[in-house]
Amino acid sequence: MLKERFKTVDMKTTQPGDIVVSIKKEKIAFEVETGENFRGYSNEAHIAKFDAVRAQYSDFYIVVTGWREKRNYEKFGKTITRNELPGIISQLSTK
Repeated sequence: MLKERFKTVDMKTTQPGDIVVSIKKEKIAFEVETGENFRGYSNEAHIAKFDAVRAQYSDFYIVVTGWREKRNYEKFGKTITRNELPGIISQLSTK
């Protein structure tokens, strides 16, 4: 879906920003969270993780599997469910 809309799509496994798309001179990251480890990390650890993403990219989205996870992650940044992802991609691809 992303590769159809954006010229550059990078998938990272060891750096912040699981998926990164380039739009003109901006880099937008999508941090994918399943919610499995949410309780395994402290609030401070989550803040540090998302602050690192925020510092490295022009913008970022936390992508979660469902509404329950969305409520947990919303305090850390823009959070969307996988069902909302196509709408966000459409918005970003028209920039």
